Amino acid sequence: MTARRDELAQAALALQPDERAALVSELLSSLEPTDAGPAEIESAWADEATRRADELHSGAVEGETWENVRSRIEDRITKAK
Repeated sequence: MTARRDELAQAALALQPDERAALVSELLSSLEPTDAGPAEIESAWADEATRRADELHSGAVEGETWENVRSRIEDRITKAK
């Protein structure tokens, strides 16, 4: 991690949660430019949510318990340190 990136991360983490969320949204938007407007993006997310729900209900995929997901995340964080 560069010193500049560390400095930016510390500044971002000092923001209020709503400010951090807005910053994240801007950063992500800059990585995936799109000509779609808010309505098209919202529709795409609704379609994705429906597709995922259908997969769960049909048995095509299985969900995971929060305990398993949390444990996996904690393992990754521990290994990254």
